[in-house]
Amino acid sequence: MLIETNITNRLDSVQLMRFFAGLLVVLAHAESRIARTFPRVNDILQPVDPKLLPNWGDVVQVGVHIFFLISGFIMLYSASNQFAEARAQKTFFVKRLIRIVPIYWILTTLSVFILAIKPDLFTYRQTLDISWILASYLFIPWTSVDLVDSPVIGLGWTLNFEMYFYVIFAFSMFMNRKNALRFMALFFLLSVFVSLIYNPTLPLFIQVTNPILLEFLLGVFLAYYYLKDNFIDRYIARFTGFLGFGILVPVIILLRPDTELLRFLLWGPASALILFSMLHVLRGPMLKPFKILVALGNASYSIYLIQVFTLPAFSLIFKYIEPSAELGFVTMLVVSTSLTLLVGYIFFVLVERPITQTLRRFI
Repeated sequence: MLIETNITNRLDSVQLMRFFAGLLVVLAHAESRIARTFPRVNDILQPVDPKLLPNWGDVVQVGVHIFFLISGFIMLYSASNQFAEARAQKTFFVKRLIRIVPIYWILTTLSVFILAIKPDLFTYRQTLDISWILASYLFIPWTSVDLVDSPVIGLGWTLNFEMYFYVIFAFSMFMNRKNALRFMALFFLLSVFVSLIYNPTLPLFIQVTNPILLEFLLGVFLAYYYLKDNFIDRYIARFTGFLGFGILVPVIILLRPDTELLRFLLWGPASALILFSMLHVLRGPMLKPFKILVALGNASYSIYLIQVFTLPAFSLIFKYIEPSAELGFVTMLVVSTSLTLLVGYIFFVLVERPITQTLRRFI
């Protein structure tokens, strides 16, 4: 889910796609939080034919799959000339740790503090399980005594995958780029094959054999093709984008894939087509109207994590402000989502970016 800012300044179309992926996730989580706070929302949505509305859980998943795809793309793009070089593995991994760890640890610590003094604010977490908390800090999948499989910050499960992929990618950098790609392809395909013949139950084993890993792999190979700088006719690039949307939108609305492999097969290639199109179509002047969205894409890591705090807070505010009963579902959804984007961007500017820049200069 993480992208080097200096790299993506040259790939603003990627940041634009990150914004839309983050928006999908925030919208879906805002809907579920509002529905939990205001049960009448379910009464509003239930009479509607479910085939006419996307499954909100699927909307979250699609956004997450796009994040994974972009993550794989940027990893190869940013490190494409560093394979088989001395200390390249260490440099790559340290940069990723600087990018992901400080903000995640700060917000995890805040969550632990809130859990300790006000556990009733948490829907699924009630107990200060030390092993579970430590595993959350170390990006290790763990089940708490409350039978919670996700980390202290629920969305941190995606960062567990990120960290695992960083480890495998860094190890592959001991090889030249071509052999590294072969190694990663073989490793992740075999890992997923294991999950098909053996149904894992341990959280760590579920992660290291999860078909979600194929999203990273797809992004890596998309970057490999992009780095070849092959000429792509703009009309063909636009067609691939329309094709991707033409596949993805009906799939979200009409289908309910119930396994990670099916989600990858139905969402992954379509998302890759959209990213491929944006890389070749949205360049230079065409991106000027989207400057604000690109900036929010830059802040998507902060936005992704901060929603864990903002969405419940806004729902409680709606609940305790008298006129909120008249606001309506759509108004609350738009306000919650918009304010979360704003707070996330402010957090990025005031906290994430200064910490990241300081640590890079220091190290």
